[in-house]
Amino acid sequence: MTMEYKTLDQNVPRSIYGGKAAGLSWLKSLGCNVPPAIFIPAAVVEVDEGDLQPIFDSNFPQRSLFAVRSSALVEDGAEHSFAGHFATFTGLKSFDEVHQKIKEVKASSTSRATEMGVVIQQYILASFSGVAFSSDPNTASMQSGIISFVVGNGEDLVSGKVAGIDVRVTFKAGEIELASDSPTVAHMAGQLKEIALVAKKLEASAGHPVDLEWCIEKGTNQLFLLQCRPITTVHFAKSEVIEVIASNLERIPIEVRGNDKINLRLVCSEAGIATTKAFILKLNRTDADTFFEGTEFTIPFPFNPLNDGYSSILIASRNLDGNVIREFSGNDHQEVLSNLQQIFGRCFSQYWKGIVITHELFPLDYMGMIRRIGAYFLIELSQGGFIQKGLTDCSRFILDGRGEVVSREEQIQASAFEIGSQGVEKISLNAVVTLPETTLAMIKHTFGDFLTDETRVVEFGINHAGLEYHPYLIDFQTEATGIDMASIEKGVISKGKIEGRLKCFEVDTDWKKAVNMHFHDTQSGISVSPAVEPTIFVADRPDISILGLLHQHDPRNIGFIFKGGSLLSHLCIVLREKGIPAIFLPEGLDLAGLEWYSLNA
Repeated sequence: MTMEYKTLDQNVPRSIYGGKAAGLSWLKSLGCNVPPAIFIPAAVVEVDEGDLQPIFDSNFPQRSLFAVRSSALVEDGAEHSFAGHFATFTGLKSFDEVHQKIKEVKASSTSRATEMGVVIQQYILASFSGVAFSSDPNTASMQSGIISFVVGNGEDLVSGKVAGIDVRVTFKAGEIELASDSPTVAHMAGQLKEIALVAKKLEASAGHPVDLEWCIEKGTNQLFLLQCRPITTVHFAKSEVIEVIASNLERIPIEVRGNDKINLRLVCSEAGIATTKAFILKLNRTDADTFFEGTEFTIPFPFNPLNDGYSSILIASRNLDGNVIREFSGNDHQEVLSNLQQIFGRCFSQYWKGIVITHELFPLDYMGMIRRIGAYFLIELSQGGFIQKGLTDCSRFILDGRGEVVSREEQIQASAFEIGSQGVEKISLNAVVTLPETTLAMIKHTFGDFLTDETRVVEFGINHAGLEYHPYLIDFQTEATGIDMASIEKGVISKGKIEGRLKCFEVDTDWKKAVNMHFHDTQSGISVSPAVEPTIFVADRPDISILGLLHQHDPRNIGFIFKGGSLLSHLCIVLREKGIPAIFLPEGLDLAGLEWYSLNA
């Protein structure tokens, strides 16, 4: 029977000795400082004192204290940790106490884990104890982690009875940074950085993020590792493809159910509004090498000959270096696969898991936006795509509740953006943007009931097949800031007052980058030196690239004059949300030669 009891220097299979025992043996094999331990296999129901006593006496120093810990076969696994589910006893002083507590640990097994291994470990009297997460357990980011610790021994911390001192750890360009206001953290900075580095090295060795229990021994100041297990919260239970339809709601991860593009399709299915089909792929980094080659990966709806292509967007974690990640493909499933692999490749450089939504791209002869304003409806229209990015000229129409046009401002559109099998192309147009009044009325009737209040802005597309026009919903935004008809008639984009120096500039950003920008981006667009005095910027149109300028300035110190463009574009929504005064250039106003201007919107 004695040979069944093993120590740190021996091979300790998880399937025989349990998760905690296997984790400690693995730490020792990597040269980590681990307290002496004995492992009792799960199959041993009654531990014979005569068999255990010799190995116990030979492995622990005299006058040691001891800990008896659970090591169930299901414990500390990649999917479930079962932390706190089973008994642990610490500070034991004798072999007799240890032997008694082994029975109690064995008895703490449940029907879900009937086989219980046991770890007998030297109990270290600690000056500090804690846990370290090698990656962020909440966001799955590999660039940050968390250390939580207490003064003394850490049983109450790991059991959740007391709160520790939490430290945010950032791994940046080979450096480790600690974020905490605690003076204790400042005092322990060197040791905490050492612990963070050890955790990160263990992560690299394991191939997955780790949850590490540690302590600093009182008197010797030595770092001991007491336990190591996978972080279970940074992985999906299963990597899979899910069609975005109401019947699949429970399968869609909670963290993205509120995403605009997912919510859009759920809302459309309830309202009976036409839109493009979509699916999400939730994928673990650890599955990336094999998932696309297996039978699991199939696009969940059949090839659609009327479809022009697909758009794939990373929605969790959505921002890499502050920007939205998107790829376009033609109407070819193999191209979709290639784009998904590219997006996840970028995602997995920083995160352990990701979610991409891929949706069909219907032919886009026209794109527009519609918003309810009191008893009226404002429609803005352009040929091709990306009116919402502010990249194109557009025509503007006001319709009443019956769908009759009461006002129109038709513009010549110089260029348009087409989405095809080769991605986005910019073409020369120089044509007046207009539609028959019957089609404008169709747009109002299609989306009017969906615009239940004045906060929704619907982005729609129109497919012109033969003599018929087919509107479909592309996206919608919610904007709490109101717009009134009087402001529209005056050319007011965002209300406010500012008197400042005029500064004219042309947006000099690659449009290929601009089409992938979004008003949720935190780093994007043009970069200019912040104005030191009140400034009114003059630009051709509300291009989304200007978003970067907004991030660099105090919103109370700037205003905008645009020569044309969309009132409902993303940038204009942000201007209204921030209360930044903005107008369209009044007809007949010549700014040439003016250095200073008073903008009263």
